[in-house]
Amino acid sequence: MASSVRNIPLFDTLTTLERDSEGNQFSFGDFGLNIRKVPSRTRLHRHDFAEMFFFERGTGSHLNDFTEYEISAPSLVFVDAGHVHAWPDAMNLHGNMLSCDAGFALPPPASGQAPVLFMPPAPVVIPLDADKAALVAQSFSRIRHEWENRGESWLQVARACVQVLLTDARRAWARRQTDAPAETAATRLCREFLLLMEQHVNAAARPAKIAAALRVSADHLSATLRTVTGHTAQEHLLDRLMLEARRLLAHSRMDIAEIAYHLGYSDVSYFGRAFRRRCGCSPGQFRSCHPET
Repeated sequence: MASSVRNIPLFDTLTTLERDSEGNQFSFGDFGLNIRKVPSRTRLHRHDFAEMFFFERGTGSHLNDFTEYEISAPSLVFVDAGHVHAWPDAMNLHGNMLSCDAGFALPPPASGQAPVLFMPPAPVVIPLDADKAALVAQSFSRIRHEWENRGESWLQVARACVQVLLTDARRAWARRQTDAPAETAATRLCREFLLLMEQHVNAAARPAKIAAALRVSADHLSATLRTVTGHTAQEHLLDRLMLEARRLLAHSRMDIAEIAYHLGYSDVSYFGRAFRRRCGCSPGQFRSCHPET
């Protein structure tokens, strides 16, 4: 485990994951054994990689970015890179987990950028019916076999199984969403925007700059985002920035001025006003309601 500038415990990828020939990273294990081996995972922390959990038996809860999710097996649970999360009630959950970076999980589209898996609001917990749980169990079983036996091209096989898993997860989630958008050029543009947004979590980020990187106009980007997600590019950028602000206020020892400067605000008062408009309270009030864990 390595410390980060934000003082939030960060589990890195340097010693825990295998690398394929392209440098993409992957790991697999038993959830209960991992919790017993690294009990600090029950407390708030974050990763620089994504995790997927498949629980075949049991019940419990998962805390992810200020929301506690009840889990009842069979279920899939997703934790994306950067999420601040914990397992406050995990002793009765039984299943497996896999960790990987975006390059391993999803093949890059023509733009060269790996897409995000779900359009917002992205799910954390996906309950599974019996048929879908059986399919997911088969994929996890095959991944476990490859991980334990390390045969020829085993990482390539594991990667293919992960991509099948993600497809099954999308299908299971779409089945639960009556208004899920179909895959179109508009949704693909939104996915690419969301990925680039993660690379520009800073007050200086502007829709026009990201639109230029995507080779569309700022007006077209915002109109597309509003149609698909209900929010403009600027609203997405502000929401993402304020999520990072809330993470730092709740889980770090940085003072409010440090947080403002870290997020790219040159004026602490302006940061305070922006936070209040978006979150409904001042940074100090938010921090007082979320003492450091």
